[in-house]
Amino acid sequence: MSVGELFSMRYKTLFTYLIFLFFWWNLSAQNDSIASRWIEGFWDATWITHPSAPGKEYGVFHFRKTFNLNKLPENFIIHISADNRYKLFVNGMEVCYGPARGDIRHWRFETIDIAPHLQEGDNIIAAVVWNAGAHSPAAQISQQSAFILQGNSVYESIVNTNQSWKILQNQAYTPELESIQNLNSYLVVGPGDRVDGMKYPWGWESLDYEDDGWLTPKTLSQGQGFGRGTDGNWLLIPRKIPFMEQYTMRLKKVRRYEGMKVDDIFLEGKSPIHIPAHTTCTILFDQTYLTVGYPTFTFNAGAKAEVKVTYSEALFDQKGQKGNRDSTDQKEIKGYTDIFITDGGLNRQFTPLWNRTWRYIQLDIKTFEEPLILEDFIAQFSGYPFKAKATIETDLPWIEDVWEVGWRTARLCAGETYYD
Repeated sequence: MSVGELFSMRYKTLFTYLIFLFFWWNLSAQNDSIASRWIEGFWDATWITHPSAPGKEYGVFHFRKTFNLNKLPENFIIHISADNRYKLFVNGMEVCYGPARGDIRHWRFETIDIAPHLQEGDNIIAAVVWNAGAHSPAAQISQQSAFILQGNSVYESIVNTNQSWKILQNQAYTPELESIQNLNSYLVVGPGDRVDGMKYPWGWESLDYEDDGWLTPKTLSQGQGFGRGTDGNWLLIPRKIPFMEQYTMRLKKVRRYEGMKVDDIFLEGKSPIHIPAHTTCTILFDQTYLTVGYPTFTFNAGAKAEVKVTYSEALFDQKGQKGNRDSTDQKEIKGYTDIFITDGGLNRQFTPLWNRTWRYIQLDIKTFEEPLILEDFIAQFSGYPFKAKATIETDLPWIEDVWEVGWRTARLCAGETYYD
């Protein structure tokens, strides 16, 4: 072996060792609030799932548990995970979502202190869990639909997942696949949502919701920290990355409309759009830049109205070309789609299960016997919390534009994994 080869081998060994040390130092530094037994051994909580729904097929499931606190705790730390994805609510407030992506042998769980969201007396902790089944995103690994939550101490174990929880399969959801098929393109993000508001269990995450008809979940197995377990179930390991950055966004412009007039003042949240009965209309909104996040639409009345939401980074001309992204004249939108069917109730909010990417959002709305009111439309940006630590100074103005484009691209391409 030559000196160069020996040096190279030693360098690689040292590098691997340093990476190992960094990994465990980083893991330890971020998880001081996690009792060591949940990292290295069996959990007291069990994985729970629907008692009869197929575990590997498409499904959206709601989990609930009520519990009582004699006094407000200073801290109330829980550890939570699910397969495929979850959103967690405490007393009706969304507090986190996940899990950060991993594989079956390294399945991530999140740790969060929910004390700020608790109250004396009765409390409700709830989660929506979904599995896209055969339509899952390309990066999604899965064992089967399931949910787990573990209190960090004996006191917090009152919320451990077991058969004291309740579960409901939400029959309002079906995967929206037609728009993906029509794009005739390779997509890796999973299906859109088709949500029938007539079947939706509105208020399911609130304390006063009546869940008498909900089922007792089936228990699968105890949670297993990374140090234990050989039977092929999820081996749980703490999330190593921070939660995503989120902030509220509003759309910037109404670019065009058909079927009725829509003013930009609606985008300020001050002037609802009233859509008469038996009306078909189209509204094209422009964010003016590409972004990623969770759009939320708030509706009143309008039973059985169909709202089709299409997301795209540009419009297409008659030759199928995007061209200048600012141009919308004689162009049409093609993109990923969600479809919402309204039930006629008040303050009904529709939000996709997974985040969406857009510059343009088009609403195609069809009402029937009742008029529909679109009260508001906002979005929550969601992206990895990068911090800009570098600066650039130049007498070439275009360099600053390139810098801004690079920074925006980095933000949009990074979530729980680096997308592109």
